[in-house]
Amino acid sequence: MKKIDIAAELYQKNAGLFRCPICLEAVEVIERSLVCSKQHSFDLAKKGYVHLLKKANG
Repeated sequence: MKKIDIAAELYQKNAGLFRCPICLEAVEVIERSLVCSKQHSFDLAKKGYVHLLKKANG
């Protein structure tokens, strides 16, 4: 099993601990992404981590 698949299962089991940093809605795991009800999406990296930081305005 790949690290990304192991991480996806871990995020699925603990999805209640995470909130969308943009709208503060709960997230759920859909395939290899964390997605909130307003369709903000955060993809899992190959090594299993996810960035939940907002992009810097430049």
